[in-house]
Amino acid sequence: GTGVFSGCHSLTEAVFDDSYTTIPDNTFANVIPAEGAVFHLPLNLSEIGFYAFEGSIIQKMNISDCVGLTEIGDYAFQGTVLFDSDEADNPDAWKCDFSKCTKLTTIRQHAFANAVFAYGKVTLPDSVSKMGVAVFFATSGLKSINIPKSMEAIPDGTFMCSYDLATVTVPADAAFTSVG
Repeated sequence: GTGVFSGCHSLTEAVFDDSYTTIPDNTFANVIPAEGAVFHLPLNLSEIGFYAFEGSIIQKMNISDCVGLTEIGDYAFQGTVLFDSDEADNPDAWKCDFSKCTKLTTIRQHAFANAVFAYGKVTLPDSVSKMGVAVFFATSGLKSINIPKSMEAIPDGTFMCSYDLATVTVPADAAFTSVG
């Protein structure tokens, strides 16, 4: 339910049965897990709720296995520290790679605002067509991102104050007609 693990500071592992389809609002907000903690998301996950991981520290998460993910909610990862992993072959290593989430269409406002990206790169699938305002506002460490070709527009403040951002890859056949 809502806020069920919010504020937990010793979590070592969170494992969801694959029958779950939603990470409810505030479920893991402000969680500072134990070193090496792993979030095993359900493979049938379709939605990450509002503030679901806001203000938390994520070291390992199997987000790329969530092929049914359709939506990332408002402020879902706002202020979250997203560590990379030296374990390149570890399937649970958090890499902000959503490329296999080919049903992901919507990333709501401020979803990754003020987040810290230790890995430095976000990979979005071409299925993303809508983003809310300021999705990547004031991030730290985000150096590279791709704009999906099905994006309808790049909203106001999308990358505002993301001072580390060096590379934005826009495909030649991008669908968007407006920026900001």
